[in-house]
Amino acid sequence: MGSSDENQLIWTTEKNRVIYSFNIGDFCRLHNAYFEQQKKHSGIVVAAKQSYSIGEQLRGLLKLIRKYGS
Repeated sequence: MGSSDENQLIWTTEKNRVIYSFNIGDFCRLHNAYFEQQKKHSGIVVAAKQSYSIGEQLRGLLKLIRKYGS
């Protein structure tokens, strides 16, 4: 907390981790900026709405991991 979205993305990329956020607008802009600058990040997962229960969020994340993760 207290760290900018860009700094959070830099930190997760340095640690080879994926960031999970509800902040669709800012992280989509950051992703597009990285793409335009031909920079890479480890990944961004954005949730469409915060009203999902913790269980629903976890099931969605586990589904992504099974499909794309290692």
